[in-house]
Amino acid sequence: MRIVWAGFDRGRSLRSGDGGLTWHPATARFVARASFPDERRGLAVAGPFGGGSGPLRIAITEDGGRTWHVRAGPCPLPLSFNAFVSRPTASLAWLLCVGQGGAGNEGKAVYRSRDGGRTWHALGQNGLSSYGYPVGVSIAADGFGLVWETRGTLFVTRDGGRTWRGQASIVRPEIDFGRSAVTLPGGVGYELDGRGNSRIRLLATRDAGRTWHVVHRWP
Repeated sequence: MRIVWAGFDRGRSLRSGDGGLTWHPATARFVARASFPDERRGLAVAGPFGGGSGPLRIAITEDGGRTWHVRAGPCPLPLSFNAFVSRPTASLAWLLCVGQGGAGNEGKAVYRSRDGGRTWHALGQNGLSSYGYPVGVSIAADGFGLVWETRGTLFVTRDGGRTWRGQASIVRPEIDFGRSAVTLPGGVGYELDGRGNSRIRLLATRDAGRTWHVVHRWP
């Protein structure tokens, strides 16, 4: 797959058609918050964000983001402040629903789909602490996944989101703020965190989050 999407704050996004060598502004809706397993299929959170306007909706594309079908999502209203998606295959997808944050805490729940986001099954929050504000979720098709946060820590699952384990000795609450992460087949994963806008580091694992090592540091 040569097409790559990059999402940024305030809904901005870039698209590359050559594997990341060159980039151009993307105008397709929802792609800044989307997860694509291939060039055509994608899943995104469509809003409304911030709570108070009803449950969050999701959007599905089958043509590379040219058109989107918006439908109701599974997040209950108390956990409809924000959400994050991970779609590693055409059929498998996960959704992390979060509530409104306060004093470092935010309600969380994980849902899984086996039909590309059309129907969802609640997995709960077993092991996901309320402390910390989630920034994203990434779960590979083999069940290895990560949830990264600000103020909280990094959470690891090896059973497709049924149970989670915090990595507070690796990513320290209130010190190491999560920025991005990705999981790949075979237990490979990467996590980027930092202390504010400085001391950025890239962590890597090759054993599904059992051990981590620093790949690179930025001052």
